[in-house]
Amino acid sequence: MKNISKMTKRLYIFLAVIFMFTSCGKEDTPTIEDRNTEGIETKEESVDETPIVEEPIISEEANTITDNVIIVQSQKINGSLPAPNEVISMILLDTDNKALLNEGFSVIVDSNADISGAYIQFKTKGGGISDSYYKVDFESNSSGKVSTTPYFWSDLNKQYYAESNNTTSKDENAATIDIDFTSNIEPGEFCYIICVFDDAGNISGSQDVCVTILNWGGNDTLIGNWNFEKTELYSLTEETKVLPVGEEQCNDFEDWFCKDERTFDFTWCRTEEFRNFSFNEDGSFTFTRKSFGEELDFEASDVDCSPVIVEDERTALIRGNWSYDQETNTLNLVDYFIETYNYNSGLVTNERDAGEGRLTIFRNVLIDDEIFQYGREIGDNDAETGFRTFYIR
Repeated sequence: MKNISKMTKRLYIFLAVIFMFTSCGKEDTPTIEDRNTEGIETKEESVDETPIVEEPIISEEANTITDNVIIVQSQKINGSLPAPNEVISMILLDTDNKALLNEGFSVIVDSNADISGAYIQFKTKGGGISDSYYKVDFESNSSGKVSTTPYFWSDLNKQYYAESNNTTSKDENAATIDIDFTSNIEPGEFCYIICVFDDAGNISGSQDVCVTILNWGGNDTLIGNWNFEKTELYSLTEETKVLPVGEEQCNDFEDWFCKDERTFDFTWCRTEEFRNFSFNEDGSFTFTRKSFGEELDFEASDVDCSPVIVEDERTALIRGNWSYDQETNTLNLVDYFIETYNYNSGLVTNERDAGEGRLTIFRNVLIDDEIFQYGREIGDNDAETGFRTFYIR
């Protein structure tokens, strides 16, 4: 019995050991079902970690904007903007974030490369995007609004009373895109995405820009008739100079070139008889100006390369639309009809269609019931001189 008991006891111990190892093996080694479950769990975790890219929402409002902009020498293409490789850069210079009815706005782009065009896609303020975009050819598209301020806005001292809408000096790689509107574009706000490309197919990164379309008019205090009173010229080195209406002003000109490349000097004196603005409630304006005095006879002076001074009367009549920007205190004047007269040119008339008007901007505008004034402050764009022009009721 002792021998049987001992053998039985050893058998129990042996079976217990085997059972223990067998149990640990099952706990440590996954079954086929376990492996499949783990694989599924791992796959689900991988899916959860993948970012979800939301597709842009196509907007009919954005499509309406796209269908009613006019970009000369551009191609409208269905789809999204081409993917950029960002080998080249894009810099937006003096880009308008304000636009005018029928006239649109301008975009000035620069780059570290010789860029040949741009891609533009319009979108709503809320983010809805158009289902097409424009490919713009820089060589053919140019802005009719970027130009020097016309003569009739300047005084005899060559101090500009106003500024053109583009005063930025651009390098050879910069380009201006003129974007006009049809009559279906109304006041409001929209945005656009823009990038540039070169002839090698490189595309810059894109930028989003939002534009506010201003209505004609915009400041009821300005409505009415205004008569020029004076201009004050400021300088860091000289005393303030006052140029009142009705007082003769003389200017010295040096090195006037003749056809044979000789030069001469002369003095020119004139008197501003009047200069008037009439701003109407419907957003239209009329400007009239008259001065008299002396004029250089260009052709006669060129014969012997010596000044031939004649008596002259000079007039200007301008009609167009005005829009006041309350946010920046600027007055935008778009002229569509100009009639000028002077001794050398005679009577000259120029008419422009909607979308082709010449934009002139009066900055730093202040208006109350009796005085309308604007000008350039000393320090604006590092200027060492400034001016302020005053009109009264």
